[in-house]
Amino acid sequence: MTRTKTTKPQGRRGNGEGSIREVRQLPTGEKVYSWAIRVTLRSGEHRRIKGTYQGRSITEAREQMWAAKRTHEGMDAPARAAQLTYADLLDEWMRRKREQEGLSPRTLQIQRELIENHVKPRLGSWKLTALDTTALNDFHINLKDSSTLERSRYQIHTVLRLSLGYALEAKYITSNPALNVTVPKRQEKRKATRKVSAWTPEQARQLEQAALGSDDMLGFAIAFALRTGLRRGELFGLRWQDVDLKAGTLRVEQALATYGTKSRTLTEPKNESSRRTVHLSPKAQEILGRVLDLQAQRQQPGQPDPTYVFTTRKGEMQHPNSLNRKVKKLCDDLGIPALSVHALRHTIDLLRKSRHVDNGAITHRRNEVDA
Repeated sequence: MTRTKTTKPQGRRGNGEGSIREVRQLPTGEKVYSWAIRVTLRSGEHRRIKGTYQGRSITEAREQMWAAKRTHEGMDAPARAAQLTYADLLDEWMRRKREQEGLSPRTLQIQRELIENHVKPRLGSWKLTALDTTALNDFHINLKDSSTLERSRYQIHTVLRLSLGYALEAKYITSNPALNVTVPKRQEKRKATRKVSAWTPEQARQLEQAALGSDDMLGFAIAFALRTGLRRGELFGLRWQDVDLKAGTLRVEQALATYGTKSRTLTEPKNESSRRTVHLSPKAQEILGRVLDLQAQRQQPGQPDPTYVFTTRKGEMQHPNSLNRKVKKLCDDLGIPALSVHALRHTIDLLRKSRHVDNGAITHRRNEVDA
C-alpha cells in the first residue's frame, strides 16, 4: 500500500521559531516548502509573515525564513529594501509618516486616491531599489500621454518625491531619484481655460436667481455663498449658534472636510484670518429666513431643531460634493460656464471691483457687494 505524503509541519518547534511544511516534490527532485513565523516590528507590533522556498533542503528553507524575520524586524535595512516593492514603501510611508503629521483628512484622502489610481498600477510592482530617475521620467511621460490629468500630475510628483525621501531617511535607498525628474508642463490650451475663474456680474445674477428659484437647500447655499463669500466647507460647517440674525452677523468657527464619499469631519478654518465675523446684507438675511422656513417644513414632530444651517432633508449635515453637482446643473441649464464652487468667491471679488469697493475691504466685506 502506497503511503500518502503528509503536509503537517516537520517537527514541533518552540514559540517564535516558526513552522515549515513540505508542500510538494517536483519532478526535478526539488521540494517546495511553505513557512510562517511571528515577528516583532520596531513599533512593537506583532505580525505573522509567510513565504515559500523551492530547493532540496529544509535547512535552506529555514535560513530563508529567518532572513525574512531579521529583515522585517529592522535588523538589516538594506536587506529589507531589497525585498520591498514601491507599493510596500507607499503603504509604509502613509502609515508611519503621513498619517502621523497632522494632515487634514481631505489631504490624506487625495493622496491615497492618487496612489491607488495612478501610482501603484504603474509603479507599484517595481522593486524599490530598482526605481531610478529614468523610470520616473518614463512614468510621467506615460501618465501625460495616457490621461487628461494636468494639476494632478504635480500632486503625483509630490507623492513620489516625499515617499522616496522617506525611503532615503529610512536608509532603504542611498539617493532620492525623484529630485531630478522633469514633470511635463501643462498644455497651453489648459492654461487658457484657467483664465476664466469667475462669472460675469450678469452671469452671477442669473445663477443666483436660478439657485433661489430652485427653492431647495443647495440652491439657498449657492445664493448665500454669492452674498457672503463663504467657502464650501465653511457653508456646510455653519451652525445656527454661529448666526446672530438680530445683529446681522455670523462667525466662521469651523469648516466641514471630507475624506471619501460618505465620511465627514469638522476642522479648523483654513487659516487664522479665516476665523472671522461676517456681516450679513439684507439679502443674505432674507436667504437665511427662507432656509429656516424650509427646515420648519421638513421637521418631523418630536425631531430636534437642526444644528447646521444648510442641511439635508433629514436635517443632517450635507456632503460638500453635492454643491458641486448643483452648481454644474444650474450652469448647464443657464448655458453659462460651469466653473468650480470656489469661483463663487472669485465672482464676489469681480462684483466688488465693478462697484469700486476698496480693495482692502475684500476679506471682511465680500458679503456687502450687492449684485
